[in-house]
Amino acid sequence: MAPELNRIPSSVRARVESVYTIVGEGCVLACRIEEGTVRPPVKLRWERVGSSPGTGVIVEVVKTTAHRKVVAEVSAGTLVGLTIRGLVGTNIFGRRYGRDWPVAKDDLLVSP
Repeated sequence: MAPELNRIPSSVRARVESVYTIVGEGCVLACRIEEGTVRPPVKLRWERVGSSPGTGVIVEVVKTTAHRKVVAEVSAGTLVGLTIRGLVGTNIFGRRYGRDWPVAKDDLLVSP
């Protein structure tokens, strides 16, 4: 069987609108896809607002949800929920805590 080439994003940019913790899912980012198409599972780079380009953390998008339904892919212009892996939530003491994710509104997910 040939490898699936659609797993590699050519150029993706998604802006975070809000961040949620969903029981059984983990960190879910409500994002607007500004450019490209996201087909999970795919690795993207999370970049904070105001940080230098290329200094972000690689995260994996494991599921995409639009209008409360799991979808195979999402394209530019779509408001979508992205379930991600690769971020660790922390509280003020630096311990792992699932409800305080380091992602904030207007952060970006971009192609690595």
